[in-house]
Formats: sequence, structure tokens, C-alpha cells
Amino acid sequence: LTAGRGSFTSLGSLSAVSSLGSSIVTAPVAADQATTAASGVALASLFNGVTSPEFVKRTVWESTKVNYAINTIAITLQCNSGLPVGAKITIKGLNTDVVTDMNLPLEGSTDVFGGVGVYTGSPTLALTFTLIKEVAPMVELSVRLMLQNKGCSGACAGTTPTVEGTGAPNLVLAPMSMVGAVFGAGAQLSWVTKTVAQTNTVSDAVNKVTFSVQPNARLYGGTRIVVRGLTEMQTDSCLICSNNGGLVAGLGCSEVCENCQIVKVGVDPVTQRDITKRPCLPVFNGTDQPHHLVRWEDPSPSPFSAGVLDIFIEAGQVVTEREPTDFTIVVRNPSSETPASECTTEVPLLPEAGLTEAVDCLLVSIESAALCNDGADTVTSNEGCNGGMYKGIAEGVPAPAIPRRITEATPAVDWYNQPLPDTCSTCLRHADVWALNFAFGDEKQLIISNMSAFPPSRQNLPTLISGGLAPGVYSIFLELTNWLGKIGKSTFDLAQSSGFDGPMGDELVRPLVEIAGVGERTVFVNEDLRLSAEAVAATCSTISASDPFLRFTWSFTCTNCAGQEMDLTRLAASVRTFDLLVPKGSLLAGGVYTFTVEVAQASLALVRSQASVIVHVGVRPPHARITGVSPYGLVGAATVTVSAEDSYDPEERVTGLTSDGLDYSWACLKMASPPPCP
Repeated sequence: LTAGRGSFTSLGSLSAVSSLGSSIVTAPVAADQATTAASGVALASLFNGVTSPEFVKRTVWESTKVNYAINTIAITLQCNSGLPVGAKITIKGLNTDVVTDMNLPLEGSTDVFGGVGVYTGSPTLALTFTLIKEVAPMVELSVRLMLQNKGCSGACAGTTPTVEGTGAPNLVLAPMSMVGAVFGAGAQLSWVTKTVAQTNTVSDAVNKVTFSVQPNARLYGGTRIVVRGLTEMQTDSCLICSNNGGLVAGLGCSEVCENCQIVKVGVDPVTQRDITKRPCLPVFNGTDQPHHLVRWEDPSPSPFSAGVLDIFIEAGQVVTEREPTDFTIVVRNPSSETPASECTTEVPLLPEAGLTEAVDCLLVSIESAALCNDGADTVTSNEGCNGGMYKGIAEGVPAPAIPRRITEATPAVDWYNQPLPDTCSTCLRHADVWALNFAFGDEKQLIISNMSAFPPSRQNLPTLISGGLAPGVYSIFLELTNWLGKIGKSTFDLAQSSGFDGPMGDELVRPLVEIAGVGERTVFVNEDLRLSAEAVAATCSTISASDPFLRFTWSFTCTNCAGQEMDLTRLAASVRTFDLLVPKGSLLAGGVYTFTVEVAQASLALVRSQASVIVHVGVRPPHARITGVSPYGLVGAATVTVSAEDSYDPEERVTGLTSDGLDYSWACLKMASPPPCP
């Protein structure tokens, strides 16, 4: 192309002259060898249309491989061509036919795809979207929908779908394989996350205990979750709140207890009256309200007996596989110290033959899992149960059993049937241990240092170091695999003491302190140095904090400041408030000082906190002064005598230089003469 005056002329070869006059020459490129720009559009000759329309991005992802589970399918598409209104995109090869001729509800780019996608099973399984909005080239579209897995015995690879499309007037998107495989199934129902946390360790105190669980598949109404091992607590009855001197909300009472039938448990030997209780425990959410996922009406809300709590999921509700779900009970701690209830070993003790169930720690299991919404209308919801839904993944292959339970014998696997580090499938782990395990999982280096765990039991507490471990003994497990597949394992114990023993001394609850401003600053000798400490008293501790009075102690260390130690030590020792004022002239030029404030709380005398700041004392240059000349200039041709004898070194205290010891260098410059006076 040759640039002209408002027009261009084709010369056959691609040569051009830019507006700056430099020549630009390129060679023609075959269409099948055209490179691709960062925008995703192939570089080719202008206006010749050598590139076919296609989906340059076409990925498919699934949320779970659990047999017969409702599976969230996520599809992402990006087309190098514009897509007109009415264009149809069809995905084939989604290997499940448990639903047919159904309008599937969609999430994601519904402004483009509309609210539904049409899933058909004849003559071939296909999912079709009809666009209700025009889409520009290279715009990324995402959509999610739900379909049910088939069943598979063992590890099944799944299928890779294809995507194609058509649109007016001449748009044809040829079938292309997508990136990803779905509907392989083969995984057993399992917990991915199962932790327990509490808010109080004081004897006889009200304690909020939270179970956090995350299954590897969606669980629907009717699912029965069972927590075992709740024996070390005083609460054994459902309590109704009362404004007449009774319990108030937040202390474990709830109106749902009215639905728990009263039972007789004995007779008072003194009064001969029946001893009764309501054998249930209300389950709360994070705001002390009855949990919306939990059944609270008849026949009974969350039955509780002999340390076993049953949590029934309400009809129409879902425990999602995407994130942990918290269930909280409020109980009263025992009156004396008891053994830890959370599981600390790899696998709990199993029941012995002929004996009742042996539970040595807190366990969470599922006794009856609902993998679909039994109350849903299967015509309008693809989460509903279908009589023909439990099918094998291949014709002629027997379908595996429906996963209904999570027990001690269940394999501990994730959403995609990968083994979990915690091989115990039902052990409730302390949330602090889980946080430490998560922190280790994020480490990718051979040497781990300064790792923060952020244990839940210490969040929002005024500890000196954020991310420190809670007290306890931790067993660290390491597994190494080489390129030959050989595996080496090692385990060692790490003790986080409740005190000050060794470098891992516990970061107990303590007052917090910091020095206002930046942690490193510069001042000069002729300036005052004012340091201000900001402190917060610790008011939540097992140690009494009834007297939050704070005491401040200042100290310092320095380099290049010989002879000053005594003066500054006396100064620091005289200050007992949060402010430290170092008068000008107290510091030496060139010195580096570290000032430290320590704060102690009267009720926590042994637990103190410190903060420090580094102060550099700048060195000022010599001050030059010239005398002997009037500021109004010379008069006539008088002889001029100028002197620099009044010059001085402001840092004479450090350098020892007087005016006689300074080096002088004179220079004379001729300046432009002013215009003559009128």
C-alpha cells in the first residue's frame, strides 16, 4: 500500500511508505502459517478473510466426580468472530442422560445466553444455547449449569465434549474439542474439610463450638449428619429462652427447643419429682439464630443423646461442595479439666467386636446422604431426583452402589477422587491444626521460615505476633518423592509452649504497643526528638485483666555515640509515660540510635510487649559566612577586604574542627552589571 492524499493504491506486494517517510516492507504469509497477535486475531493480509471463525478459548470444568452427585459444569468460551443475536452454540458429549428435553437453569453470562439452556437426549446428547445479545469478537463468556453424574466403579477418565455454532447470515463454527474432561465419576462421598473450633476454655463457662464441614458433593434436604464424642460437657438438654429471669439468646437457648419432646430421665430422691429433659441441641449460624439449613420442626430438631448429635438438613436446603459450612452449638464447659476431645491421632479407634461404639475423639459422619433434591419438580429443576437417575457410566456395566454414608471405612478423597493428606475420613480436627496444615500446603520451598498459620482461636486477639501458633504439640508430617517415584516419609513433633520456654514460646495474650510514625527516621542535632508510644491493653485473657493500667519503660542502644550512654540512660529512665522527649543537642551527629519502649500491664505483669524505632542523626555541612563587605556594595575604588573567619562547623562537637581547622577555597565571579541609574 502506498500512502496518498486521502486514498491508497494496491501495488501487489505489501510495501508502504509511512507518514514519516520510512519504508515498511513485509512478505505475504500463507493463511495456514499466519501468526497470532496478542489480541488472539491472526496476522494476515488485510481484508482477505483467510481466518475461519472458531472458539479460540473453549474450556469445560466440573465441580465433583462423586458417583450420582449433582455436578456443576462450568463452560468458558471466547470466539474470534462476532456472534449475532439468535446464534446457536451447541455442546455435545456431556455424558449424562439422567435428564432429557429439559430447560436447564444457567448462571454466569445470562445476559448473553438467557436464563436457560436446552438439553436434549435424542438423537444425541446435546446442550444448546441461543444468544439473546450480540457479542463482539474475543469477548469471554462463562456459564454454569447442573447435571447429574452417572456411576463408575474405579477411576473413569470422563469425556471431552465438542463445541460448535451457527448464526445468521453465514456464521458457521465447526465442531472443535473442548479443553477438559467431565462426567468421569468414580469418587466416593467424603469430607474435604472437617474442623472444630471453640470460643472459651474456662471451666463452667458458656462455650460456642463450631463444626465446619465441606463435602466433596452437594448434599440436599434429608441428609443426616452425625457428630459423635460430645461427652465432655455439662449441657444435655434443649433450653428455651425466657425473659423472666431465665436464659437469654446467645447462651444456648432457642425457641426451636419447644419442638423437642420432653422425656423422663429419673426421679429426684429428695422431692420425688420426675427429672426431665429435652434431648436435643439447637444448631445455630454465626449470629445466634437457628441455622436455616437445619430441620427444627417435628419430629425433632437435632436429637442429642449420649454424646451423639444428629443434624438433619431441612427440605429444600443444600450443603454446598464449594465452601465449608459452619454449624454452631452452645454448651457449658465441664467444671474441671478434661482430656482433649478433638482427634489428635491419624485414625480413631474402631469399635471392637461385640462392644458398643468406641469413640475416643470427636467424629463427624453421614448416616444418610441425599444426593438430589427429593422435593424438586424434575420438569423445572435439574437438581430433582429422577427414577432413572442411578445409571452406570457405560452400557452393560453394572452401576455401583449409591454413596449414602461417610464412615471410618470411607476413603478420604477430594472432589476428583484424589487422596487427602488426612487419611481419617471422619476425624474432626482442631481448626488451629487445620490452619497450620493449610499454611504448610502453601509453602513451595525446601526451607520454611517465618511461616504464619493464623489459627482461628487466636484471631482478633491482641497478640504481639500475628500468625503465631496456639499452644500445643503439633506433629509435622513430611513426604518426599523423587523422580523414580520412590517415597520417603518422616514425622517430628513441634511443641508450642504456653509460656516463654525457648524460641517457640507462646505468644500469650498481651498488651500491644507500637511507636507512632515510621520505623526508621532521621533527625539533626539542632532538633528535638519526640517519640510517642501507642498501646492497647489486653482485656480478654484467662489471666485476670481487671486492672488494665499500662506502664511504659524506655531504653536505647547506639553506635558511634561513645560517652553518651549515661546521659541518655538517665533520660530514658526518667520517663514513665508513652511520650519520650529527647531535647536538641542530646544526640551526636552521625550516630545511629535504637529507642525501645516496653509496656507492661498491671494484671499481666509477666507478659510484656516491646516496640522499637531506629533514629539516624544527620550530619550538617559547615556553615560558610563572609564578612567585610557592605550588603549595599562597594563605594568608589576603595580597597576591599573580606573574611571567612566567622565560618564554623555545626558538628564541631563530633569533628573537633574550629574555624582555624577548616579548609577554605575562594572564587571570584563577575556578575552582569546592572543598567545605569536614570
